[in-house]
Amino acid sequence: MRHRKKRHKMSGASIPCWIAIMAAALAALPGCKVGTPLDAEELKAQLPTAPSFGVGSAEQVEEGWLASFGDENLTALTIEALENNPDLQASAARVEVAVGHARQAGAMIGPVVSLGAGAYAADDTAGGSRGGAVLQLSWEADIWGRLGSLESAAQNRYMAAELTYAYARQSLAAQVAKSWFFCIETREQLRVAEEATELYQQTLEITSAMFDHGAIGQENVHLARADLASAKEASRSATEAEVQARLALEVLLGRYPSSELAVTAGFSELTSQVPAGMPSELLERRPDIVAAERRVAAAFEATSAAQAARLPRISITAGGGAVSSDFQSFGTPSGPFWAFGGNLLAPLFDGGYLESEEDIATAEQKGAVAEYRAAGLQAFAEVESALVSEKLLREREAFLVETLGENTDAWELAQARFAAGEINLLSVLQLQRRVLNARVGLLDIRGRRRAQRVQLHLSLGGNFEIPKPQVE
Repeated sequence: MRHRKKRHKMSGASIPCWIAIMAAALAALPGCKVGTPLDAEELKAQLPTAPSFGVGSAEQVEEGWLASFGDENLTALTIEALENNPDLQASAARVEVAVGHARQAGAMIGPVVSLGAGAYAADDTAGGSRGGAVLQLSWEADIWGRLGSLESAAQNRYMAAELTYAYARQSLAAQVAKSWFFCIETREQLRVAEEATELYQQTLEITSAMFDHGAIGQENVHLARADLASAKEASRSATEAEVQARLALEVLLGRYPSSELAVTAGFSELTSQVPAGMPSELLERRPDIVAAERRVAAAFEATSAAQAARLPRISITAGGGAVSSDFQSFGTPSGPFWAFGGNLLAPLFDGGYLESEEDIATAEQKGAVAEYRAAGLQAFAEVESALVSEKLLREREAFLVETLGENTDAWELAQARFAAGEINLLSVLQLQRRVLNARVGLLDIRGRRRAQRVQLHLSLGGNFEIPKPQVE
């Protein structure tokens, strides 16, 4: 059986009565204080205090940490990675999702206008067909700030997603730089291994000739052959490492991993030095730290919304339209109408659902604050670690340069003495190994120094210069 709904027209005099009834009901309700977000100073209090980071010289670096390495190839590869890396593209898509959620939350605050139209055949004594159109407006009065808190939470989540994307860009640039320097290191290691193979081949030829003339014993020939075989094995190992390094960098660039990437010969010089006394405020520009702060703000707003959801809601609706008893004459409607109304919805019993929502939001709020503190501590640890490594690796490089020079001088003297018959081949080979090991160690330290410098820039969120305040 079809039930027809009756339309009740409200006179202009009756509208204030409804509003008065709702206002009286709201006035009788107990107040509810929603959560207040932490301000910037309160958030800073969650982090340990550190006046400055303190090693290095006062020499300033040029603008931009990528440019400070003086490697145009590195800059070009970084740009390519930022354009083509699939993981970064996925992070950008997550920002677009956050934008959509923020727009949705903002749309909830304004009124909703809808238009409906329909037609149907009437099965009654009048017969014929009927049609109509309705224009309806509805709006929830955000008295307790629930919708505003939801919008603010969504906006903060969007900002956090955008900052996370910015940090992903910085992290990708750092990964490309580290991978590029590792490619250079492995290429140089391969070059050293190939040079060692040539040296041991020459040593074997000299040793064989001296054995044929009876100048040395057979054991020297066996030693020379063993060293040549070891050098060839080391050369194959260096080749594998060099190929794998190029493949890994090509993946970061978004290229097909074909190991065809051209690699520069040798490191560019690190001309810039870490300035002394860098203030810890440099960490405030790190996107991941600011993103954690935005997530804290979003959590507080979500808690406020959950608290406000337990309070009554007021919504106002208004509508108007026309109904025609003959669909063919719909252009000249014969039954116009309008309506205005208000609703008051106060939750009484929901089995603890809304209370649980508030508990969940409060727990997430506590977790966001703890995660912000953890992010800050991790940032301080990364900076301190990078600074310590910067200092120690610089000192180790200086020692290895001296070691290589002294071993090279000793090896050259030993070669002359061996040719004169004053020492045996074993002494020469031992010195030759020391030279090669020093060259390999020096390459390793130089690669690590550049990787640590990249990590320091990433930890500080940019170069070593303090951002100048913007003048309005």
